[in-house]
Amino acid sequence: MNPAINKGIRVAHRWIGLTVGLVIVMMALTGMVNLFRPQLEPVVNRELVTVDTCSERVPLDVLSANARAVHPAAELDYIRITAGEDGAERMPVTRIRFTDQEFVFLNPCTGAVVGQRERYGGVLGSIEQLHILRYREDRERSIITSICAIIFVVFLVGGGIYMWWPRGGRSVMAALKIDNRLKGQARRLNLHKTIGVYASLILVALVSTALPLTFDWYRNGLYTLTGSALPAKPPLSTVSVGGAPQLSMEAFWQIAQKQLPLPADTLLHFPGKKAAAPLDGFMIARGAPHENARAMLYVDAYSGKVLRFTPYEASSLGHKLYFWTISFHTGTVGGIPGKLLLLAGALSVPLMAWFGIGGYLRRRFGNPVKAKLFPVRVNKITAEAADIRAFEFVSVNGVLPRFTPGAHINVKIEEGLVRQYSLCNDAQETSRYLIAVKRAPDSRGGSQTMHERVAVGDILSISAPLNHFPLQPRATHHLLVAGGIGVTPLIAMARELRSSGASFELQYFARSIEHTAFHEMLSGPEFRGKVTFHYAVEPERLHEYLHKVLWQHRAGAHMYLCGPRPFMDLVEDIAAATWPPESIHIEHFGADPMASAGPREAFDITLARSGGTYTVPADMSIAAVLAENGIANVTSCEQGVCGTCLTGLLKGTPDHRDAFLTDGERKSCDKIMVCVSRARGGGLVLDI
Repeated sequence: MNPAINKGIRVAHRWIGLTVGLVIVMMALTGMVNLFRPQLEPVVNRELVTVDTCSERVPLDVLSANARAVHPAAELDYIRITAGEDGAERMPVTRIRFTDQEFVFLNPCTGAVVGQRERYGGVLGSIEQLHILRYREDRERSIITSICAIIFVVFLVGGGIYMWWPRGGRSVMAALKIDNRLKGQARRLNLHKTIGVYASLILVALVSTALPLTFDWYRNGLYTLTGSALPAKPPLSTVSVGGAPQLSMEAFWQIAQKQLPLPADTLLHFPGKKAAAPLDGFMIARGAPHENARAMLYVDAYSGKVLRFTPYEASSLGHKLYFWTISFHTGTVGGIPGKLLLLAGALSVPLMAWFGIGGYLRRRFGNPVKAKLFPVRVNKITAEAADIRAFEFVSVNGVLPRFTPGAHINVKIEEGLVRQYSLCNDAQETSRYLIAVKRAPDSRGGSQTMHERVAVGDILSISAPLNHFPLQPRATHHLLVAGGIGVTPLIAMARELRSSGASFELQYFARSIEHTAFHEMLSGPEFRGKVTFHYAVEPERLHEYLHKVLWQHRAGAHMYLCGPRPFMDLVEDIAAATWPPESIHIEHFGADPMASAGPREAFDITLARSGGTYTVPADMSIAAVLAENGIANVTSCEQGVCGTCLTGLLKGTPDHRDAFLTDGERKSCDKIMVCVSRARGGGLVLDI
């Protein structure tokens, strides 16, 4: 991908989304209401649009006279007669529209006027007017909405698909899947792209079927596309000699019913003072394929002769396509499933706007470097096992935020020294946090400082709990597998599962009882029959036991694994034979050892969206360089474990040093964890 082209498309996509996109969001929100207006109108305006059912109707001329009596200021335009459902207690009113767009609603059984309303009056009418941005009397809808819709399709949909299109060997099918492992901004961007692809199919269809309502050239194009002649001019009435009166409205209605008996919906238009104009209208047959399947009728205004009647079935293909587009756009094709499909498309617009605009605002105004920290006091320190200490934190300023089992917190031990530790206490507690820290012989400073320098009464800064390792609510059985200090995130899980009565077991592997964290609690009565301890298991026996435990996957079971990397690799390899990948959940302690042991050389990064090229020195990470230059990119663990800083890679060969990406994702070379990974020869072009 050419970086210059990519940047131009992204800039256009972003700023059109922040301008035209807001109009589209408004159209989507109002469109959702319009979609269900036929169902809402009888509820919101029950006494205005429906009356008690009757068997005999008042002649149309009586209804017309009553309507003119309450609204004499304008000429009558048309009468709309809608049949009710067979056996229903209430039936639709008869609607008469005048040339000033005022509607008079009449009881077809008694002739009484039940109400008046402007074309876009009332709550639902106002929403429709806002949807089409109608502001001129000579236009059915504003041209602004259609222009915005065209821009939306070209730049937002087209540009979005261009940027989503998988590159670097990644398959389209893989790109169509939502990556549930992603967190934070990376997840929001993934949702924005993936949902956008699916929604684009519906949205393009909605826009395409809206344009014929605004542009004559587009409507005429439908006729040309289908090889159909454009609609012929209406035939003319034979003007009577001596000023004979026009046909009565009731007579016109009776003629219409002879052409199409018992229509579901009829609109009869009266030309007023245009002497040669015919009486015209349309009718919708019962059982028609959609609510705009119009049979067209023209009648001589004086003699009552049928000048032209075209049943819908005999209409041209262009006529059928044009009116089908209207029905599709208004959600009257496909019944309730069709409405729900369009509703999903409309809902996707504000959802994608939330992800897209929210992501931009977070990058532009959010804190790109670290999550907000708050102070806690070290209330208690306990020697939990050999080289393992438990630290109890209590709030300095109030109640601690709630957390879910599997969550961890960032602990700022000293300036520039932040580490992640799993919460071990009951997730229902809000008065304290409990973590356990093992002093590592190869400590990078975190565990050593916690053991040697942190004392009861000290004030530390921590983040709110983050959870990249949650329990799966739909699981029917939970298998917890811990190696050594890897038991820490599983402790809160075990507490939660025991309290809820869920099916679970904990397989805990450790060097000895002395090296077993929380041994006293886990061997107590409350966990009897749920926890199995394994001490100093030889490699051969370990293989045999793991095969025994994992040889068969119970339907609905999920496994949660945490411990030293070699141990987890072994468990994963054995489980892979029978356990589906989506049922295995892993919590890593650290990134690939190469993150610190591999050679580190300087390289350049180019930012495709933000612009600019920066050098990443040998002693700095990409994330640090981005933060130093004020480029928004959220990080959390800074060890390539949590996935928070996952960033799109557009060009270059990455040196992956994380513990988050799968082998397939590494080979695709379209993602990189900027907190630990680097470049393998040459520079990188990042999707930032």
